[in-house]
Amino acid sequence: METYAPEVAKAYITSRLESVPLIIRDCLEDPLDDMGLVFQQLDQLCTVSRCEYEKTCTLLVQLFDQSAQTYQELLRAPSGRNVEIAIQEGRLAWLVYIVGAVIGGRLTFTCTDEQDSMDGELVYR
Repeated sequence: METYAPEVAKAYITSRLESVPLIIRDCLEDPLDDMGLVFQQLDQLCTVSRCEYEKTCTLLVQLFDQSAQTYQELLRAPSGRNVEIAIQEGRLAWLVYIVGAVIGGRLTFTCTDEQDSMDGELVYR
């Protein structure tokens, strides 16, 4: 479980983020419009992500920081980049849902100070 759980979490997270440009540019159906399915997937992700949690947390922090920085740069740039802005907003939306699910899925009786610290890093973002 320790070997594959971080890879499964990473694959899910990156696949959601990589789908955003396709959804926006090709006007495809947005999975975020089906919150029942999203919450079901995120419920499973929060369990998987707690195995080798440090790896998942590090990935989420890195992805969130990159997306937030790109979003801020796009907002400061001259107008006319609406598609790129929408893509970053979609990526950030997924990251907020994922971070919320991961933090919300913690079990108080099994958390350590280290996990509390990692949760704090995610909450900060």
